[in-house]
Amino acid sequence: MICSRGIVLNAIRHSDDKVIINVYTLEAGMVSFLVRRSGHRNNSSGHVQAVLWQPLTVVDVVWRERRRDGLSVAYDATIAHPWLDLPFNPHKATIAMFLGELLGHVLRHEQSNPVLLNFIERSLSWLDAAPSGFANFHIVFLLGLSRHLGFEPNVAGWREGSFFDLRAAEFVEQRPSHSDYLEGGEASLVPRLMHLGYGQMRRVALSGNARKRILEVIVTFYRLHIAEVPEIRSLSILHDVYRS
Repeated sequence: MICSRGIVLNAIRHSDDKVIINVYTLEAGMVSFLVRRSGHRNNSSGHVQAVLWQPLTVVDVVWRERRRDGLSVAYDATIAHPWLDLPFNPHKATIAMFLGELLGHVLRHEQSNPVLLNFIERSLSWLDAAPSGFANFHIVFLLGLSRHLGFEPNVAGWREGSFFDLRAAEFVEQRPSHSDYLEGGEASLVPRLMHLGYGQMRRVALSGNARKRILEVIVTFYRLHIAEVPEIRSLSILHDVYRS
């Protein structure tokens, strides 16, 4: 048996009564569990309730080694870090849905990384506790996450009038020969956002349209550096919720 802390990322339909739950775990990296929609009961131990598998729930989960099909069966699971507001606040829950979908693709092949798991859990703790001022949380989170994944934007070369090359993740003096770059005010926003912590997000006021544009650029940035990231379906829902 393996027992580990983990963060639920997303659910993928497997059959009429089963789903595959992707969990990023401390001990084994990404693990995919086969779970019945109404919960799972097995021969030897407990009952794993469906409510435990909501996006970005922090769980302690017990399972056996992976089966031949690459899936695992959870024998027990409990909520390790109960959220007080995240699942019930519609704005926060939509952020969780979006991040869960994106992280499910981004972390698909990630091995165990305690520093990365701690970063995600601490970030979610901040979001759960924040009474207000979290509209840009997912922007700051994804830029911070890029540091742990090895393609953090290098802002040291920023100069007035320089271009930010999304493929190279750095500022350049000459306009890139491809179309994946930012210029002008959009380019100058990159170093400002990279230097923000969650507590300083209000220092950069963004309209709904500006936030939409930045998120689309960040998703493109991730897709350029992680080839297997597809179109993120929940991004449009997030835009609708935060439209202003």
